[in-house]
Amino acid sequence: MLGPKVLTGARARVTMDGQKIGQATGVDVSEQFRQEPIAVLDLLTPEDFAIVGYSVSLTVRVLRIPNESLVQRNLWPAADADADTFRQYLIDFPPMEFEIMDSVTNTVVYKVTHIKPAQRNCSIQPNGLVFENCQFVGLQMGDEGSPNF
Repeated sequence: MLGPKVLTGARARVTMDGQKIGQATGVDVSEQFRQEPIAVLDLLTPEDFAIVGYSVSLTVRVLRIPNESLVQRNLWPAADADADTFRQYLIDFPPMEFEIMDSVTNTVVYKVTHIKPAQRNCSIQPNGLVFENCQFVGLQMGDEGSPNF
């Protein structure tokens, strides 16, 4: 019976540096291998492909709860300083680790390492909930099948 084994949103717990990310309502993690075709003369199709890059991005959507901001929890940089101080703060902002865990089996199923904030926005709709959409970049993504996970 497959049903009880399947990871669902109701079982998924998301954390950054071991802290639960507020009331998360959605997560998207993207891992991209950029491959460039090796085009040569006298061939219509590429000879092969060369790996030219690797990137990881992460978007987390959380309910916005007053006095429980990601800035207050040191999960997002505060933008309340002069330009030079803020630039240095962004440079020095410590990298974090992101995990998606199955709360039933206490198994980490995805991990993104060395994440840093990239962008965030607020979404407000009439007669609706207020969300904060936070985007991060990371150095590497792995799952429980990855070596050194």
